[in-house]
Amino acid sequence: MKRIKARQLKKDDIALFNEWLYANRDLNTFDPEIFRYESTRILAADDGSEPVMYMPYHLTIVLESLAPNPTASRQQRALAIRELVHEIADTATKLGVGEIWFAGTDQHLIDFAQDHGFEVMNAKVLKAKTSTLCRRK
Repeated sequence: MKRIKARQLKKDDIALFNEWLYANRDLNTFDPEIFRYESTRILAADDGSEPVMYMPYHLTIVLESLAPNPTASRQQRALAIRELVHEIADTATKLGVGEIWFAGTDQHLIDFAQDHGFEVMNAKVLKAKTSTLCRRK
């Protein structure tokens, strides 16, 4: 079997990438909005003679664990979250980041997030530390 190597998308890959992306639309949960994000890039994996797969990727900001004052009222917490998210969204825009993700288990917080522009994703979200995946140490 030929060795498969990753590389940047080339101009002559674009038609094939689009064809394969469309052909796999029922499996890949493709969101065409990613091509509006400044940080979006596309990699190709090929075996030296032909492409085997393409993968677009983009930078995403993930909101982490909240640390509210235990004595803060529900309204204060809601206002604080709104302010923090707006500040993070401004920073994301400056960095060319097109999406902010938030994983939650508190249903009140999930409802609040949905009322303020977040949507529930219809896919399992997996995470890995780069230190686990990176070949270069």
